[in-house]
Amino acid sequence: MGRRLGLFLGLAVLSAVVVAGLGCSKSKSNDAIGQGLGNGGGPPAGMDFGGPAGPRGPIREAMAKLFKGPQSLKDTIGRELNSASPAWETIQPQAKEFAQLAASLSQHSPPKGGKDSWMKLTDAFAKSAATLDRAVEAKNKGEALAAHAALSNNQTCRECHQAHRGGPGRMGPGPFGPSGQN
Repeated sequence: MGRRLGLFLGLAVLSAVVVAGLGCSKSKSNDAIGQGLGNGGGPPAGMDFGGPAGPRGPIREAMAKLFKGPQSLKDTIGRELNSASPAWETIQPQAKEFAQLAASLSQHSPPKGGKDSWMKLTDAFAKSAATLDRAVEAKNKGEALAAHAALSNNQTCRECHQAHRGGPGRMGPGPFGPSGQN
């Protein structure tokens, strides 16, 4: 019985080596095989999967840089402004970039909703961002904190998102109507 087990294990190891050798051929040509989602490539042609994992448009890119996560411009500027003595030389380029990104939003068409509303809301947002930029440039902590608070106002975000972003998980009414209505 021991001899059979040894023979069986030997064949198993030999098979594994052969299979591994075939998988590690010198030729890296994958012309006939697409990369696919799990192999380092994007989705197949025609399947661009919008949404959180899909490609980002310019509006989504700007909003992510402005607001997404603890390293967002809003959060990094806020942390500095809330410190005892803000590092103005660090905040100034961040506030300038914030203002530029905010101003750039009006150059794009809204994903949803009317252009007039989009222009009104993005213009107000850009003006608030410019106010922050001027206050930081002047090293006026009080005005900078007030401008930062205005840019962090969830009601302002909600108004724009409900009108122009919408859909499931995106603060809009989605397929089931506004919240509170059944």
